[in-house]
Amino acid sequence: MKNLLITTVRILCFLALWAALFYGGTRALALLTDGSGLVPAGFELCRQAIACAVAFLIICGAALVTNGRSGFPKLAKRPLRSALLGLFAGVFWVGVTFILFFVTDSVFADAREIPDYLFVWAAAVLVNVLTQELILRGYVYTVVSREYGAVSAIAVSSLVSLAVQGDAIANGAAAIIFTVCASALYGALRYYTKGLLAPVITHLIWDLAAGLVLGLVNLGQDYPVIISQSVVGEDIISGGRAGFEGSALAIIVCIALIDLIYLLINDRAADAKTAPDPGIDRQM
Repeated sequence: MKNLLITTVRILCFLALWAALFYGGTRALALLTDGSGLVPAGFELCRQAIACAVAFLIICGAALVTNGRSGFPKLAKRPLRSALLGLFAGVFWVGVTFILFFVTDSVFADAREIPDYLFVWAAAVLVNVLTQELILRGYVYTVVSREYGAVSAIAVSSLVSLAVQGDAIANGAAAIIFTVCASALYGALRYYTKGLLAPVITHLIWDLAAGLVLGLVNLGQDYPVIISQSVVGEDIISGGRAGFEGSALAIIVCIALIDLIYLLINDRAADAKTAPDPGIDRQM
């Protein structure tokens, strides 16, 4: 019970400190750039950079204060394999979901336009993804997994993700289920690859492709889209105003990917059990 209380307090203190410093940094940024002519894309990139830097510094500070017990999340045990898995998961998730939308006539394009400062907006999306993964699959996952294991860490990071995303709660039950499933997928990738690289790549592909390109994920009020699209039909299929992130189709594809990662985890565990004992090899 004591460990549970300590872990909860550590997570809450981390989130509160991050939110306070991020708010202060954003306010300072607004004052410094007032009247400077900084374009919205540049301001958003700076804002996301502050969020990421604050998360990074707090995690480093927590690792120092706890003598490394909090730890700093690793990038990956096998970077190439992790990157390929993250790439596959992201492309499969977005691609299959969009195909299902197309087949069910749930979406049609309104307009296509390359927005100004596209690469700056894309960079802002990247930094935002890094911030989320540092906090959720970095700090929260690490702190919980050290005491209660990976399953608890995935569950807690999913709940924290839901708690800090007000849009999901406002968009209804399907959006809530999607948020939990998406966070569980990122957590499963984190566990299987033992690092942040795979979940970062999958999360980034989802936000860039489904949000910035297809316009079917709401990245934020100011973010432009390349292909403006409208969703039609039943909300359970089209997602309604939430788009992909409120659709049962995207949830099903996400669950399929979670099942795949689960199978990979079981295969690795089976291989570990059947591997020969190194001590026996040396004796022979």
